[in-house]
Amino acid sequence: MIGTYATARWLGAAARRWPTHGLRSARVMPTPALCASSNAPTRCPFGTILGVCDDISVYSCYNAACPKKARGLVHFHNGVFTGLQWQCVELARRYLVVRSGVTFSSIRFAYEIFAPTTGFATVADERPVAVDRCHNGAPTRPRAGSLLIWDHGGHMKETGHVAVITRVTDDYVDIIEQNHDDVVWPLDQDYSRRLAASVTKDGYAIAPASTNETILGWINIPASSPSLSCRNAA
Repeated sequence: MIGTYATARWLGAAARRWPTHGLRSARVMPTPALCASSNAPTRCPFGTILGVCDDISVYSCYNAACPKKARGLVHFHNGVFTGLQWQCVELARRYLVVRSGVTFSSIRFAYEIFAPTTGFATVADERPVAVDRCHNGAPTRPRAGSLLIWDHGGHMKETGHVAVITRVTDDYVDIIEQNHDDVVWPLDQDYSRRLAASVTKDGYAIAPASTNETILGWINIPASSPSLSCRNAA
């Protein structure tokens, strides 16, 4: 069921009935050890831990190095469906499930999260959660735990992209993400990427990394954690 809540409950055994769009059974593949860092960034094999932020692991989704049997598997966190290993949407949903006890309805592509037809609800009792969708440049700033959404097209192809914002300043935001660079974070870095931002007369704007991509905006979740404690994976 696309763009609406699944009829199954989102927690426990019933979560196994979550729509998976024909994907194979949800079996977590063994996760390799942290990929060795080097001066030149190296794309790490599928399932490698790239870093850890607020106890949330970020994994490589480098498909060229992915075993065939690992492709198409979905992931469950403590019985709750989070998505296709290790896509950007999977991290976004897993982060919300763990940190806020919130999830969102089934989607096909990341950019659809920004659409008002995509609902958010609590994991425990499926109670609807009112979120604040802010277009890039809006007066309302993102905060730690907000979802940052890219439109489809250009570098983001037909899917768009989603990341989790972990730090917000007047000049930049730090994000964690999957299925982008697939490289281990430097030892002195507690995020996947840092994007330039600015305060304008109209609001707050986040600059895309290139002219061939478009940031739609961010989604503020009421239950998001107000503070984060980030660290690299050991």
